Amino acid sequence: MKIIVCSDIHGNKYAFDAFLESIEKISYDKIVFCGDVFGYYYYADEIAKKMQESFVCLLGNHDKMLLDAWDNKYSEEILFSLVEKYGSVYSTFRDIISSDTICFLRSLDSKYIIECNGLKLGFFHGTPDDPLDGRLYPNMFPADYGIYNQFNYVFLGHTHHKMVRYFGETTVLNPGSLGQQRDGKGCSYLIFDSVKEEFEFKSVDFDREKLVRDIRVYDNGMEKLVEVLFRESVK
Repeated sequence: MKIIVCSDIHGNKYAFDAFLESIEKISYDKIVFCGDVFGYYYYADEIAKKMQESFVCLLGNHDKMLLDAWDNKYSEEILFSLVEKYGSVYSTFRDIISSDTICFLRSLDSKYIIECNGLKLGFFHGTPDDPLDGRLYPNMFPADYGIYNQFNYVFLGHTHHKMVRYFGETTVLNPGSLGQQRDGKGCSYLIFDSVKEEFEFKSVDFDREKLVRDIRVYDNGMEKLVEVLFRESVK
């Protein structure tokens, strides 16, 4: 089975459209999206509608925060802090997100486990021990390797950092972010071949200036939403 694995698009339709174009000539069996269609940028609703057609989707932490905001679980103070930290989508979500997308997000889990070609594969937005909010960065080591070792391959999202790690006989992969790279290596996804047990990272090039113009309209002055798009290296 050939699986395309991607994560963390965060409402960036320009990167998403470039991704869809880039996989048109690729033969694959499944696309697994490891969560966070929502957050930061402005077109999560449009992206979610397209994902429902053919993606296996996981729930990300920003998707969960959107659902909590939709259900009025946050005070005005908390919502204000979310806007300050993540941008205006946390104040305009009722205008930019449809009820259909909310229903779609409610149907999602933060993990997806399958067996194919004799391999056990685990997909998580966070980590196996904390599927929604766990983080494993390239320079971190888990306290408990055992939870990883129940799988042959583990695929993670959430950190926006591309990663290849080996914990015993287990290979742990993060495709990086499809919509908001943070590791200085560009937006990306990966292709995993379960027959050959091979994987390959693929870069996604998109017109960042189009997104910058949107940021100037909806989040003018929030330079961190721009800076991360052009980040070249992380120490």
